[in-house]
This record gives sequence, structure tokens and C-alpha cells, in this order.
Amino acid sequence: MTSAPSPARGATWAPCAGILLALGAIVMVQPVFANIASTFGLPVVSVRVSFSYCSLAYAVAFFLLGPLTDRMPVSRMAACCALGLATSVVLCGVSPSFRLFNLAMVLMGGCAAGVVSPLFPYMARIAPPGRAGAYLGLCLSATVTGIIFGRTLLGILTGLIGWRWAMIAYALPVLLAAVALFLAKSLPPLPGEKPSLSKQYAAAIGLLTMPQVVRRYAAGFLLFFAYLGTLTFLTFYLGRPPFNLSVAQIGWISLAGGGGAGSAPKAGALAHQYGVSRVVRAGVLLVLASLLVLLVFDGIVAVVVGVLALYTGVYACQPAVFYDVTTAIRPQQMGAASSLYLLSCLSGGSLGSYALGPIWQRWGWTGVMTAAGMAVLGTLVLGARGEGAPRLQRSEG
Repeated sequence: MTSAPSPARGATWAPCAGILLALGAIVMVQPVFANIASTFGLPVVSVRVSFSYCSLAYAVAFFLLGPLTDRMPVSRMAACCALGLATSVVLCGVSPSFRLFNLAMVLMGGCAAGVVSPLFPYMARIAPPGRAGAYLGLCLSATVTGIIFGRTLLGILTGLIGWRWAMIAYALPVLLAAVALFLAKSLPPLPGEKPSLSKQYAAAIGLLTMPQVVRRYAAGFLLFFAYLGTLTFLTFYLGRPPFNLSVAQIGWISLAGGGGAGSAPKAGALAHQYGVSRVVRAGVLLVLASLLVLLVFDGIVAVVVGVLALYTGVYACQPAVFYDVTTAIRPQQMGAASSLYLLSCLSGGSLGSYALGPIWQRWGWTGVMTAAGMAVLGTLVLGARGEGAPRLQRSEG
């Protein structure tokens, strides 16, 4: 009985690496906005739309590709999209114009979704009995680590070899992940009768008629509006006095978010044990504290503490909020529910990166932190509303 889990555990590294690199690709432009703007002769704040295009393409593609994951061999689907992701990263690095760069960013977001969307169900299917929740926690942890990894690696490499060669270099581990996914255990499409794609999409959209689900989606939207919006303008903030940090130094600052990787797998279990409302309240208060630290204090130590608290708070809230969604749906709706939830989160992040631009230009860092704080308060209202007691009657089979 002890031998079964070992092969499954050994099979997790390739899917987790694929998820990590896909999420890293989406956010990797954030610390190098100034370098990209200089290359194309643009104002720095104008380059933020590249991240918005990429993250929105990721979110939409994730939703559109979700129903395909029970109709195709998921590891092969992820491997093919990883090849597309590597190609799009290289295209970004060699683009001669900002328009073509943004087109490649859109392609990058779509390919990243094609890597991640099949790997969540893949991990659930290779998990030993009773361990599906823990394996999905590994996926969430890989998303957190990927965001940190992408921002850190691109910032450091850009300081050494420039942003174009840094992006081209990023394609190499993505190619290795593609090869590993091709060699990973292939799982056939799920057996049995399947509804048409149109019916699957209609059923997914039907989730938006459920008040509890919609509240949680709105909470995720506002949380990521504040989270990814803050990270976008943190790059501009740290590049100005009194910090005047280089792009490589900003990349190293992103490593402070590593604490978030530890909170993600535990948050769902804590929500199950103590109730969603308590976990969300704790996470939101931590995020608010991080925004206050980033606003009030100027030292590098304060920035590191603020970034650590921001990641940890966000990734305490996110799994707890999604766990509450799972208590309101049928198991057969899990894929659609996760796709819509990620769509809401990444749409919020994309809007935050774009909409906070005018606020930054008029009111600076104080305005950005104030707007982010208001969005987080919205997460508190929507995410912590409802039952505070744990729903222990819904245990994992």
C-alpha cells in the first residue's frame, strides 16, 4: 500500500514546473516596464497595458479551454501549449515594435492558459486516493511560486543581459518543461457520455446565477485588482526616489513573496476546519496591513515585509474563497467553477494594472495604495459574508 503514492509523488514535478513557468511568463514583464518602454520610446506607465493584455488573454483562454480538458489527453495538451508558450516568449523578445510585442503577449497569455488548465485536472487524477485536495494545493502553490519566479528571474537577467535576451533565455526552461510533459504519464480522456461543448459552456455560465458563487467570484476579482495592480505599480515606485532601485534589485525584492507559497496549500484546509469567513478575514487584514506598511514606511526592510505580507495574505484568501465555491456546486462542475474563478481573478488583476494608471499619474503611490485598500475592503465584505462555521459535513471521499 505504501508503493502507490510514490510514483504519483514523483510525477508531480513536471506539472508543477509547467504551472510555475506559465504563471511566471504572465507577470515577468512587470519588473522590466522601464526597460521595455525605453526600447520602444514610450512613457513607462504606457507599458502596463502589456501585462493587462496578457493576463486577460490568459483568463479568457482558461475559461474557453476548460471544457476541452475532459475530451483530450491532458498531459499532451499541456505539452503542446508549452511549446507555444516558449515560442511566444521568444517572439516577445525579438519583436521590432510595441504593437507586435503586445500581440506576442496576447499569444503568451493564451498559451499559458493552455498549459495550466489541463494540469489542474491532471494532478487531481494522478493523486493517490484521498490526496486530491493536497495535490491541487500543490498546483496553487506552483502558481504563487511562479509569480515570484517570473518577476525575480526576469529582473535579474535583465540587469545582466537586457530584457530581450532575458525573455529568450526564459524560453529554455519552458522548452524543458514541454519535453517533460510529453514524457509524463499520459492519461486518456475521461470515459463516458459527454455533453456538447455548447451545453458545457451554458452550464458554466449557469454558475453565475448562484448568489454565493457570484459573491465569491466578485471577492476574487477585487482581491486581484488590488494585488496585481499593486505589484504593477510597485515597479514604478521602487524605481523612483528614495529607492532608485535597478531592475535587478527589484527582481530580488520579489523573492520576499515566497511566504505566499507556504500559505496557499494550508488555506483550504483551514477554511474547512475553521470556516471560510475567519480565514478570509485574517487574510484580508494581513493584506491591508501590507498596504499600510508599503504606504507609510520608506525603507527597504519595510518594502520586503510589506511584499511578504501581501503575498501571504492574498494566498490565504484565494484558496479559502474558492473552497467556499466548491461547497455550493456539484463535483461535475468543478472544472467550470475553477475556470470562472480564475477568469474573475485574472480579469481583476488585468483591470487593476490598467485602471490604476491614471490614479498613479495624478496621486502617485498614495492614490494607488488607497484604491487598492478600498478594493481589498470589498473582498472582506464579499468574501467573508456567509456562514462562519466550518462545513464539516462535506468531507472528501
